[in-house]
Amino acid sequence: LPSLMARLYRRSPRQLLITTHAPDLLNDPGIGLDEVHLLKPGHQGTEIVPAMDHQPTASLCSGDGQLSLGEILMPAVAPQQADRFYMAE
Repeated sequence: LPSLMARLYRRSPRQLLITTHAPDLLNDPGIGLDEVHLLKPGHQGTEIVPAMDHQPTASLCSGDGQLSLGEILMPAVAPQQADRFYMAE
């Protein structure tokens, strides 16, 4: 999917917005820290935080690179009590 997004951008350099809870999308090495924003819901509305300004993310990404963006960011944006959601099979 990230390679498809890159091709679309090369054809027409428009802004592309995608929201996801799928770590696989963020695990692609072509997705940069400067391209990701966290949407954090709160009592006063949703706050948009650039991933590079999210302190735990910035410090973990500046390390030896063993963790992917998905592994770093998903815990920060996972819905509270997500394990209580019912998933039909």
